Amino acid sequence: MERQHQVCEATRAAGYTVCGYPLQKRTASSIWASFGRSAVKLTGPAEVVKGDPLPAGFWVPARLFPSPDGKVLLAQWSGQCEVQSTYLVFMQTGKRRAILGEADESTALGWTKEGLAKIRIPWPVCGGAHLTAGIYAIDPSTLKPTLLRRIKPRPGGP
Repeated sequence: MERQHQVCEATRAAGYTVCGYPLQKRTASSIWASFGRSAVKLTGPAEVVKGDPLPAGFWVPARLFPSPDGKVLLAQWSGQCEVQSTYLVFMQTGKRRAILGEADESTALGWTKEGLAKIRIPWPVCGGAHLTAGIYAIDPSTLKPTLLRRIKPRPGGP
């Protein structure tokens, strides 16, 4: 596949670009893997709203992290109402898997030396979360979270 007529932005992860929204208002956000002069689309948008001509969010270029073994990409999606969520994108298939539930916000931080995804779960602004606010290690095979450390609420927050 080619990225014809797409506007793309380099990411912090060498060999990956994010194309489409918000750089192109009507083109869905996608992640591309580059191989020299060619590139392949790894995955499309994490969310789509039927009947809405505008994309439902975008992949965050500064929040893409390849796993130590190079088989999985930890990626952050900025969805509607700017809700941040984390996904695992499997390199061989391009399939993506949400790490948490729909209402749970999270931020992609990277990987542990042991090959576990690291995410941050903030204090909820509205409603609740099913996990305590903190930094977690996530097993990419099972999605089992392990709390690494709790985080304190911001002054004036919950």
